Amino acid sequence: MTAATENPGARMYQEFLGVHAILRRGTELVANAFERLGDGDQVSVKELIDTTQWLIDFTHHHHESEDELFWPVLHGLYPDSMASFDTLNEEHVELDRELHGLSRAVELLTAANEAGEQVGDAAVTEAAHAGTAAARKVRDILAGHLDTEEPVVRDLFPGVPGAEIDRLRTAITEGSPKSGGHLVFGLLEDPDLAEGYDELIASFPLAFRSHRPELLQMYVASKKALGLASD
Repeated sequence: MTAATENPGARMYQEFLGVHAILRRGTELVANAFERLGDGDQVSVKELIDTTQWLIDFTHHHHESEDELFWPVLHGLYPDSMASFDTLNEEHVELDRELHGLSRAVELLTAANEAGEQVGDAAVTEAAHAGTAAARKVRDILAGHLDTEEPVVRDLFPGVPGAEIDRLRTAITEGSPKSGGHLVFGLLEDPDLAEGYDELIASFPLAFRSHRPELLQMYVASKKALGLASD
């Protein structure tokens, strides 16, 4: 543990940065895969559906954790910061609206897949174009939101008592999506180790961390199926 993360709140901020890297890289991954599919490249429709749905669920969970768990604690400790959190909450509403558009694209793609449509068929291409547009909006809005959020909470987290940090971390872990472990590890390491990597990985249950090698292999296979295999 570095001196910068001996403080429980400062350590939690680093964990946040790791999660934010997953979100930033995940939205880029999904947007690129939808674009490849729309261009008629060989992309596994099922893999794209599963990956996008995981991203939507992961994003919702993170922001619900902030709204329902973290922000109330910070409000109580720093009442003068309410205006900043009002802005972040407004951005969450905007992001939820765009995530709904991405969910709609997943529904279109799922219907086409269940109807037996293939890559290049009209229904798949239409869903891919809708997904590309929606995923780009989510990517751009999310990136801007995280850029706004990180400076706000960076200076506030160190003042949160350690007992509260432990409670919040437990609540987040218990409510987090149970699927997509390969995406969590892969996005944290691809293309390089994300900031906050060590702190976030250390917060994972040992049983989960022990599966890192095979989960990374799954991530590589997933990228290949999405038409995004590294050279």
